[in-house]
Amino acid sequence: MSRVKTKNKNEVASYGEAKIDNWFWENKWKCVYEPQIVIEDEEFLPDWILWPQHGIDKPVIIEFWGLCREDGNVAQWVIKKRERYLFRKATKEAAYTSCPNYYYIGIYPHQLDSLDTWLEEELTKLINTNSKAEV
Repeated sequence: MSRVKTKNKNEVASYGEAKIDNWFWENKWKCVYEPQIVIEDEEFLPDWILWPQHGIDKPVIIEFWGLCREDGNVAQWVIKKRERYLFRKATKEAAYTSCPNYYYIGIYPHQLDSLDTWLEEELTKLINTNSKAEV
């Protein structure tokens, strides 16, 4: 599989992931790409973990669901992998949302066009409603 190099010197799996990784770099969010984490004795490999920062009190798991395209222009290999991919997505999201040690944000391909505002809004929601930021 070919990888795409980002401004943060990460080698990511797609141009969509590169856009997200570059956004983190440009907006000064410290993160780790594809870290191994354990939730209830099961190992997971999320796309990113954002460390607590900017008023967020615990790590944020970020997943890019790149194969969840809404348009009809989908490659045959994506169609073949979709059932297993969607099962794994459901498994990961259930673990992420039930774990009190992390926040979770899922990003879909259609959100890449407005990534600057959309991701900023999602992170601001965590800062304003879920964090223990000092007032």
